[in-house]
Amino acid sequence: MRGRFLFPFCVLMAFLILSAGVFTLAGEGSQQERSGAEERAELDALRQDILETANASTVAEKKELPQEEGDREPAYRSGAIVIGFEGDTQVLEGLLSQVAAVVEEYIEGLDIAVLTVPTDMPLDEVIDAIKELPGVRWAELDYLRQSFIVPGDPGVGSQWYLTNINAYTAWDVTTGSATTTIAVVDSGIFPTHEDLAGGRVLPGYNTYTGTAVTSDNGGHGTLVAGAAAANTQNGLGIAGIDWLANIMPVTVDNGTTIPISNSVQGIKYAADNGADIINMSYGGVDYSQAEREAVDYAREKGCVLVGARGNNGDDEPFYPASCANVIGVGASGKTDQRMGFSSYGYGLDVMAPGDDIIGPSHTIPAGWPGAYVAGDGTSFAAPLVSGEAGLILANYAGIDPTELEWRIEESAQGSGTWSEQMGFGIVDMDAALTMSGAGYQDTMEPNNTDSQAQDLGTGAYQSFISCNSDIDIYRIQPDMSGYSSFGLANIPAGCDYDLWLYQGEVNDDPTSGTLVAYSISSGDSPEFIQYSVQAGETYYLVVDSFGGYSTITQDAYDLLVLNPYISNYWFFAEGYTGSGFNEWICVQNPGDNAANVQVAYMFEDSQDFREYPVAPHSRYTINVNNEVGEGRNVSAELYSSEPVVAERPMYFDYKGKWRGGHDVVGATLPFGRWYFAEGYTGAGFEEWLCLQNPNDFAIDAEVTYMYQGGGTDVRTYGLAPLSRFTVNVNDAVGPDKNVSIMVESEDQLVAERPMYFDYKGMYRGGHNVVGVNLPSYSWFFAEGCTRPGFEEWLCLQNPGSDPASVDIFYLTSDGAVYDDAIDIPAYSRGTVFVNESLGTDYDVSVAIFSDEPIIAERPMYFLYKGAWDGGHDSPGCTMPSGNWYFAEGCTRQGFDTWLCLQNPDEVAATVYVDYMLGTGQTVERTYNVAPFSRYTVNVANDVGLDQDVAIHVESNQLIVAERPMYFDYQGSWKGGHDAMGYIPGQ
Repeated sequence: MRGRFLFPFCVLMAFLILSAGVFTLAGEGSQQERSGAEERAELDALRQDILETANASTVAEKKELPQEEGDREPAYRSGAIVIGFEGDTQVLEGLLSQVAAVVEEYIEGLDIAVLTVPTDMPLDEVIDAIKELPGVRWAELDYLRQSFIVPGDPGVGSQWYLTNINAYTAWDVTTGSATTTIAVVDSGIFPTHEDLAGGRVLPGYNTYTGTAVTSDNGGHGTLVAGAAAANTQNGLGIAGIDWLANIMPVTVDNGTTIPISNSVQGIKYAADNGADIINMSYGGVDYSQAEREAVDYAREKGCVLVGARGNNGDDEPFYPASCANVIGVGASGKTDQRMGFSSYGYGLDVMAPGDDIIGPSHTIPAGWPGAYVAGDGTSFAAPLVSGEAGLILANYAGIDPTELEWRIEESAQGSGTWSEQMGFGIVDMDAALTMSGAGYQDTMEPNNTDSQAQDLGTGAYQSFISCNSDIDIYRIQPDMSGYSSFGLANIPAGCDYDLWLYQGEVNDDPTSGTLVAYSISSGDSPEFIQYSVQAGETYYLVVDSFGGYSTITQDAYDLLVLNPYISNYWFFAEGYTGSGFNEWICVQNPGDNAANVQVAYMFEDSQDFREYPVAPHSRYTINVNNEVGEGRNVSAELYSSEPVVAERPMYFDYKGKWRGGHDVVGATLPFGRWYFAEGYTGAGFEEWLCLQNPNDFAIDAEVTYMYQGGGTDVRTYGLAPLSRFTVNVNDAVGPDKNVSIMVESEDQLVAERPMYFDYKGMYRGGHNVVGVNLPSYSWFFAEGCTRPGFEEWLCLQNPGSDPASVDIFYLTSDGAVYDDAIDIPAYSRGTVFVNESLGTDYDVSVAIFSDEPIIAERPMYFLYKGAWDGGHDSPGCTMPSGNWYFAEGCTRQGFDTWLCLQNPDEVAATVYVDYMLGTGQTVERTYNVAPFSRYTVNVANDVGLDQDVAIHVESNQLIVAERPMYFDYQGSWKGGHDAMGYIPGQ
């Protein structure tokens, strides 16, 4: 025991969250109600200070986000500001006049305006003032972009790179299509050059003059256009990648720099005037919201956007190539290595040759039919990829831009995993045209802007990050207030996905809403957010990728959304009606309407169905043995016409020697990943893993066993459709193992882990848990006891690639708080004996905080009343709540039911308990739970004897609720079981 801890617990929790690097911003509704305006104001101020500190420090420690500029001075157009706005333009202009700003021009269709202000005014102060004006979404400098290289070295060279990218064999498949248009957003084009003449250069647009005069003023655009789509097989000059595509010149470069306002206008013009592909061989390191909105606008209109990754030779993000929805292209050389000048890292998707790229010149010497120049740089690598995109469009008419981008990346040479230096690898044009499309399965696309956002309810979803420039956006519109959970799991090895939650209207960009929560764990660690959503509000959940990506065939991820609703679906993987086993399902209907509950019983080779009526505000009990017959291994799936809560208690005489019982609250959703922190195969312990496949097709489940101290084993099991599968863990891992488990599947399933034991020759019985879907930085347990006859343990699983430092806090019935700590290696399991850590004679609750996401379970072994021996186990909850439900409860002869309440805050909690009896009657009680303490309720004292009872717990503060039960079932099966309450939406 490390000593008594007296620091205020709410401050303690905030400190631990900061020091652990938990990237979660909590909105106003996420904190419990406070009594008194002064207390509420102080709490809100403290929370805001903490959140601002977390956002400023911990995010920067994790990784440098694309928008950050550091100490570098940005390049921008003097006296110019770009804003996003909404509402009446006349009103806007009147407001802007108050800060001496004048509208230079409106970029129609994007709700973007370019402003000018007096050059002697400090732009940063003007921008701050403009941001406060009604209707202004954002304001920023008119940053300057640059073309990278002005072509030189006149003459005709060898197009060495066509072999390196397999262009010759690609042309055996297709040479392009005259229905495709490639927009070259650049310095203009010289359209009468012999390798561009013939009508392929369409009328274009000059963003400086507002006319169709797009003659090339520097030569950059002409070389880019020729590299992508020069006339081919005309007996002249060079070969373009796409022989037939039309070329649309869009002038944004006046020979010196490219203001963001021109870039935005050029991209929008191309998208509005029929461009299929937009090539942007320019850029800069300053992030622009205006440019991102233009890029998203073009992508939503079906354009494929290609950008040069930059020639700075570093890993700093470079825009627009680093924008989501842009294929960022780096430059490779003649030996297929990255050119030293080519930028890398965030925003790099693929490589293409960028050394001695030959293209037409914008000037023709006297007497020459055409002149050619050579250029180096990512400027000239990008159009090769634009040409490749044209070939793919010709070969796959109507292909979605996301699938097209996937083809380019999936087929790249050396693809399979993304690398910081080479992206997905050097493009392979033949492979892009001939590879199978079976790997592309992203049914959620397009969902790259808020107007395309997929609406999500409670559920488990599978989607893809199609490439490292892709983002997925989902919309959540809850009709009930309360805690929602959002989880991202099954992230492929070598990838790094992040999760962001925004609130409010976002005007075609989710990031213009209010950022309320986010999770940016490093590597392939699961991401997890909990946030108190409010009914009637709109939220956008954004999944994006950061560095180290692999291909889409591997990039499927699981997304879990748990809104604050009581579920209509319940799943139980375990179940047995063999000799010595009695199985029950308890259903609680807390609503005002009668519920019709349908149960599908799943056996190893068949199914059976039953229906049950459950009255309002009542509890209903199903005898599974009577329903399915004796001797059946059975899983169950429940669907109810009304929201209900379901538990499954089982009583057993295991192998005729270990008698007891266990109980679980069911899973509300199948999912692709399940964790179990506890597990032991030593003498006297028999561990099982029950897997339920609720799909109508066969699936594979990969099981990773993680051992105490380190080390893993992996097994794969095949599950038949609509069936139950059982694994003997002792046989799988061998004897004497402290083992945690991770179950993964590309499809969704349900997993439970029952264990039976003769512990120390004095505690005989069994316990069981449903797995946990996602690791968390915090865990809470309301129940716990170290009194004589009780042994309490904490099993902690670290499924991540980094060691975890874990802080443990014990909250006792007298309000004293004690602390302990443990370090857990990567991919391993740690164990704490609470009796030893805390001491004996305590009724205790537990709060756990970790600097890495972990899983926590709490097994207990007991000799209750000196006569009823056994054990029970429960995974913790990740956050306290004001709402808890229990379907099971009994005060009949031989049953003792208790309610354990944990208040982990410095404010006393008023707890309201609503008992729903099997008779249809209800009983209400109120309890006050002191700060930092644990409180215990004897249920029989509240409802009387001989009752079957379900329970609903409400509180004015966030608390934790568990319900242990001890029993002498039928006068011969002694033991106990325990359940963490069900939180709506969890």
